[in-house]
Amino acid sequence: MEFRGLIFDLDMTLVDTSCLESLRQQRQWQNVYSSIPDTVLYPGVRELISELTQKYVSGVVTSSPRSYAEKVLEYHSLSTEVLVAYHDTSYHKPHPAPFIMACQKLGIPPSQIVSIGDQENDYLAAQAAGLAHYHAGWAAERYPTLPEALNCPSIIHLRDVLNMK
Repeated sequence: MEFRGLIFDLDMTLVDTSCLESLRQQRQWQNVYSSIPDTVLYPGVRELISELTQKYVSGVVTSSPRSYAEKVLEYHSLSTEVLVAYHDTSYHKPHPAPFIMACQKLGIPPSQIVSIGDQENDYLAAQAAGLAHYHAGWAAERYPTLPEALNCPSIIHLRDVLNMK
């Protein structure tokens, strides 16, 4: 099956937002927003998205609130065709609802989309929705339920895997 679309997780997949974790847990949203400049785009992400969006349509599915996700994407000048955020669906990862919504918005069947994320919930939700999935191993260690073949230890590895499809 040839893939036509990519759906990325946002936090700790495209952007290292670990510096915001404590503020987010405390729901200090004004401080979170003012600290977005402290977040870091993982090396190679911009080039990866630029290269892959010539071949694939893309989206972001995140468990973060929309206003936050939009601010992070805008700050890092990342654009995708679709953003599905926490409040856009009644059910959240590991439920497949966010991925199903993103597929519908992209107009592409789940079987033709690849998901890339850093957490087990990303994998479980993508699997339940019928998407292929690769683990963002550059951002997080592989979890025990993930088959080794789905782990991408670097952005270069992910790019190579996706360009071979």
